[in-house]
Amino acid sequence: MLGEQAALDSQGVVSALKNVAITGEAGDAIATFEKPQPIPALVVIECGGAFEACKPYLHRWQDRSPCSQIIGFGFNQVDHIQDFYASGGHDLVPEVLASRQLLAGDFQAKLRRFHDQTIAFSERQRLSGKTISRTQADSLALLSPATHSGKQVQKQLMPSEALVVGKTTIAFDMRPAGELAGDFVQFDAVGEEIVLACLADVSGHDAGSALVTVWLHEQFRNMKAHLAAKPTESLADLMSTLNKALCDAVFGHHATCVLMRLDLKRNVLDYCVAGHFPHPLLVQKGQAQALETSDLPLGLLESKEYDSHQLELDQSFALWVCSDGVLAEMPGDTVAAQERWLRSFVENDSGEIDGVFDRLFEVSNEGLSDDASVVSLVRKV
Repeated sequence: MLGEQAALDSQGVVSALKNVAITGEAGDAIATFEKPQPIPALVVIECGGAFEACKPYLHRWQDRSPCSQIIGFGFNQVDHIQDFYASGGHDLVPEVLASRQLLAGDFQAKLRRFHDQTIAFSERQRLSGKTISRTQADSLALLSPATHSGKQVQKQLMPSEALVVGKTTIAFDMRPAGELAGDFVQFDAVGEEIVLACLADVSGHDAGSALVTVWLHEQFRNMKAHLAAKPTESLADLMSTLNKALCDAVFGHHATCVLMRLDLKRNVLDYCVAGHFPHPLLVQKGQAQALETSDLPLGLLESKEYDSHQLELDQSFALWVCSDGVLAEMPGDTVAAQERWLRSFVENDSGEIDGVFDRLFEVSNEGLSDDASVVSLVRKV
């Protein structure tokens, strides 16, 4: 059933959240997707019969109304959560928020938090000499997806150039599907012998997702400082801390994440993966190895613990980490076929980041369906 407009005008954070559709019964779900009047900006679907009724409509709905957000509640099992995202769902909320009034209040609180954190981040950047103007930060916080300033803020938060440490080069490229990106990439040296790298993919396709990347930038700085003081700290502990922080932040978004620590002195790669797909691929001696991953992204379950893994590296190697927007553009009718194509590509490619998207796929006139990001760590001896 279509709800009335839920105004979210507190403190001027955002003007309105229009036309919330809450589907708790199969009949309501079908009516929502077949003849919506007006088209809802937010569709809330209950796990169970309503979701099963909605599934055939979700991908077609996104083609028709790409700005609508599809939210699920009552999804508390891993297989149900995976089915929700595979069917085209965007995000999850606790079941207690499944009324229009509570959902509006929840989004209002999150947007106020976004606003406060973005301003605080802007002030820290100004004091550190890397100025991001208040106007730019506010533009991002006010959820203006087409704003040029928001795009510039994100650009300043990403690495400005490749990082070269000895014979190892770490680089990335990103093609957002829209003006603002929900993908986050950062890497930096920690001392002279350690490199920390991160790729995260935030749920959703709106400015709220982009705002989480601002928060992730601050978290990366914290992790880097922590490793500088404790170089042997487990990445699993860092990932668990990041997960708890995202849950506590009540942003309404989750994120897949790949954390990597390259120890150049010991020639060892430590990594920890939170629900990220496709699997990172490590190429050594011409063979690609898929790195292990966990089943749950960050920000869904506060008590979730993650596992880190360690690999000894050859003198020459290439490590590829891609967002799922890259896989979506691969040739092939199935995900398995696209994975095989990507594996074959990395086994035969140089690993150079320049021109990587031109080598990977052709972009149609409609552009990309999702943000596409690639991080490569390459050492040639």
